[in-house]
Amino acid sequence: MQLPVNITYRGLKKSQGIEQLVLEKATRLDKFCDHISRCDVAIEQPNHTHKKGNQF
Repeated sequence: MQLPVNITYRGLKKSQGIEQLVLEKATRLDKFCDHISRCDVAIEQPNHTHKKGNQF
């Protein structure tokens, strides 16, 4: 079964590399779970930046 994948980019430009990676992962999911009807993926860049102090 070919799993329909919908990829949404938030705050990023569309990238063929990211799209290919998502499609590979979705194909892998489809092999393990044949009852999945669709796959919606949102790719976004985190907007939190570290200003002061230790990293953790």
